[in-house]
Amino acid sequence: MTGNRYLDVLIVGAGFSGIYQLHKLRKAGFAVKLFEAGGGLGGIWYWNRYPGAHVDSDFSIYQLSLEELWKDWNWKDKFPGRQELIEYFNYIDTKLGLSRDISFKTRVSSASFNTATNCWLVSTDTAVTINAHFLILCTGFAAKPLFPDIPGLQTFKGVIHHTSSWKLVLTWVENALALLEWAPADVLANEKANIEVYTFWRKRVLERVRDPEMQRKLGPKEQPHPIGAKRISLEQSHYEVFNQPNVVLVDLNENPIVEVTSKGVKTRNGVVHELDVLVLATGFDALTGSISQIEIKGMDGTSIGDKWKNGLSTYLGMTVSGYLNMFFPYGPQAPTPLCNGLTCAVSVLNTRLPH
Repeated sequence: MTGNRYLDVLIVGAGFSGIYQLHKLRKAGFAVKLFEAGGGLGGIWYWNRYPGAHVDSDFSIYQLSLEELWKDWNWKDKFPGRQELIEYFNYIDTKLGLSRDISFKTRVSSASFNTATNCWLVSTDTAVTINAHFLILCTGFAAKPLFPDIPGLQTFKGVIHHTSSWKLVLTWVENALALLEWAPADVLANEKANIEVYTFWRKRVLERVRDPEMQRKLGPKEQPHPIGAKRISLEQSHYEVFNQPNVVLVDLNENPIVEVTSKGVKTRNGVVHELDVLVLATGFDALTGSISQIEIKGMDGTSIGDKWKNGLSTYLGMTVSGYLNMFFPYGPQAPTPLCNGLTCAVSVLNTRLPH
């Protein structure tokens, strides 16, 4: 796509919500296009390529409920891995012919509302500009990686990667690797029941970990938080890894990071943990970051980042006052952190189609 074009709707992001919106709007007769920063469909699944990446939802609720899709597709895993999900996205594309209306490797850099034309003027990093009556941001809740503010991080001379943009192919036995992981959503309503669930979980963890010190760190006797209040990881062999002689676990609550050096990570006890690879599993600037990283200016010229600087405000978690005809599914102040992403986004989209 080149030059300046006029559209009814421009969608940003080719994850589940974006491609579903594209399909529905095309069928409704709108002139609609989709811009995607990545090189293919998938949204978060296009970018998240780290080993073992799986969805934590049963496939039955992690697929589009369109008859032309589900009747000819059979899932291999109950909790599909990243590769199977990409295959599913490609299958959707084959069935629905989505790519003909998608510009890949096209990152939206700015969008401003023109009160004279009542259109959004959208610019990209490929020098394409679009005028659209409606702007729909299907950018997800975790599109902007969060990098830790650790002194010396840029001085590390080994390989460093955030899990959101994994590009590593490693000969694991030849590399010393550190994973920096920030703590990541109960039986929440009943404290007694929550304690019982935690006790059961801890018992099972201790059965899988041999070293007493590892047991203390991985399955603390004192419950650190209500179980389920932080997202529960659906793992299969995570705890067994800590039985390996080449694995060391440093509890940052007890021995925090002081700085990163050219050789590795230095903790408060003065030890420099020498490394070849440093992996940042430090999460995302979630919910608002996916939107505010784009220079979006509303009717009065205020950027969305500045508008939210002193407090987040939306209308029903779907739009913002002063940003006419701009919508976002699965964003801030919606049920986003509490629901299955695909189900939530699609349900909301079915109520938000422009009329």
